[in-house]
Amino acid sequence: MHCLKLATQNILRPNLFVQYFFLGLYLMNFSCASPQTYVYEDGDRVYYTDEFGHSIRVLPSVFGPSPLSSKMRKFIAYDFQPKTMGVALDIGSGSGIYAYLLAQKGFKKIYATDINPAAISTIKINANNFGYDKLIVPILVDENKPVFGFLTNEKADLVVFNPPWENKPADSLEEKAKYDEDHAFLKKFLEELPSILSLRGEALISLGTQSAKNVFLNKIKETALKYQVVIHEEWSFKKSGSLTVYKVSR
Repeated sequence: MHCLKLATQNILRPNLFVQYFFLGLYLMNFSCASPQTYVYEDGDRVYYTDEFGHSIRVLPSVFGPSPLSSKMRKFIAYDFQPKTMGVALDIGSGSGIYAYLLAQKGFKKIYATDINPAAISTIKINANNFGYDKLIVPILVDENKPVFGFLTNEKADLVVFNPPWENKPADSLEEKAKYDEDHAFLKKFLEELPSILSLRGEALISLGTQSAKNVFLNKIKETALKYQVVIHEEWSFKKSGSLTVYKVSR
């Protein structure tokens, strides 16, 4: 059986037959070596299907699952073995895709943060639909405050972070999901990370531009944290580049 691939950058408007066809594929549990992200549109509601077969509703202005982060999702879903599975953080959660994967993985509590109110609504809708509403805590945060300011006495066993990769000014909430001038958000995240990781805590950080990777490599030297590359993939999507996922620990 061949996997059917749909480009997520081209939102499709299928008829009812096509929608049921894709639903049938998952209900019948067709298996593929490399699960793909499917996308379809039903009126003003856009849905993605993740690596576990979740149909994820994504509200307007919210950054949906990207083909470029597929390797990261598959790594979390199938290969990553957490040291402990207590509290997890999905920073800049967007559609909540990583939060759902972490809930499926077995984490006891997942904080999913974003600066976009529509993203928080998206996460609440999907967490409720999947039965994860008792596990996932969506939090609307202020970008001008500390990244982890919402934590009180808790430490994180895992932090998942797929920050904006492009070093460009952002003029809207939607653009802030893609652009981060001078990589200010990434820098602030790395400065605060050591203080909130548990003793055996880890972070997975996904970066797709060389400028973002340079910031990571320079800032991580200022901490006592260690890192290793767990994913590195060359790609050509609109323009050539590479995805690198770093695992950070004490």
